[in-house]
Amino acid sequence: ALELNDVIEVRRSRHTVPFLHPVGYSYYRTLRKKLHWNEHPSLQDDPED
Repeated sequence: ALELNDVIEVRRSRHTVPFLHPVGYSYYRTLRKKLHWNEHPSLQDDPED
């Protein structure tokens, strides 16, 4: 556990890690899906009702 006045140092490593993605992977497609971008709002969820 951290104590009062403890210091945490974060720095970049000299080593790199390659990341593999499946064929057809798209970072932005994943964002659109998870954040529901480009979807029409549901009429059932109208907060003004």
